[in-house]
Amino acid sequence: MRVSVALCTYNGERFLPAQLASIRGQDRLPDELVACDDGSTDRTVELLRAFAAESPFRVRVEVNPTRLGSSDNFARAVSHCTGSLIALCDQDDVWHPDKLATQEAALAADPGANFAFSDADVVDEHGEPLGYTLWRSIGFGRREQKQFAAGEGFECLLRRYRVTGATLMVRAALRELLLPVPRGWVHDAWFALVLSAVGRGIPVAEPLVHYRRHGGQQVGATLRSVGEEFDAARRLTANGCDAVADRYAAALARLEKLPGVSAERLELLAGKVAFHRKRAWLRRRAWLPARLPGVVGELLRGNYGRYARGVLAAGQDVLLR
Repeated sequence: MRVSVALCTYNGERFLPAQLASIRGQDRLPDELVACDDGSTDRTVELLRAFAAESPFRVRVEVNPTRLGSSDNFARAVSHCTGSLIALCDQDDVWHPDKLATQEAALAADPGANFAFSDADVVDEHGEPLGYTLWRSIGFGRREQKQFAAGEGFECLLRRYRVTGATLMVRAALRELLLPVPRGWVHDAWFALVLSAVGRGIPVAEPLVHYRRHGGQQVGATLRSVGEEFDAARRLTANGCDAVADRYAAALARLEKLPGVSAERLELLAGKVAFHRKRAWLRRRAWLPARLPGVVGELLRGNYGRYARGVLAAGQDVLLR
């Protein structure tokens, strides 16, 4: 199989050289690297072109004429890849030497799988380990890993995001199902949802990436206490619940048109939309006595466990606005 790397950059000169070196140092070199830059004003493009001039594999550098944003930039990079497997790549991480080889082998051994994703070591801006992994930081435990491996990843993803793009490898044959990325969706969450709706993914428990935490990144990985989780939930207002419902309604409209999505999964997705509409309505109810029957009803129907974080989310809907 031919393996492409889809790398997106924006003002990444600080960390990009280390990531490029890790790609060049792969046990299994990629067949091509497609780098799409989103209008950097630093030396990022210069670094990419210098790397391309010396690379033992094909490197294509594209500079967007206008800013696209991260998700659309990744979509553009993926659209230009020519390999049968596409590994998504963040500019500020560092890959383990066996990253590509391990994921390619996993997909080669399981032709029915649509994608593979892995755990990662979380490091600070200097590359020093922070003592925990990406999956630990998002609470992706063995139970859900087994669900993914059994083909139930879609059901997991209706509760929470579980797949980080920096660790993701997808089959290029399914690219047309993924593009374009709908407004409001982050590319990796969208890719994982669609690929899980029409098939299944392989969770590789071995960390294959040094996932760097730093102040300039869009999404990070931190360990949070229950109190911190509750504080974070305060930001999911009634309007936020409506935004979640809108996002999944857009997903439902797309997935209804795709071959291979079961009626059961479409029904689950419609339930996700209805559940978050109900959460928005509950959050707008001023007093506890007015909210409690609705929250209890959703708990008894299993919707808090099916579409959110169970009792914790129910408690948030009772206490928060």
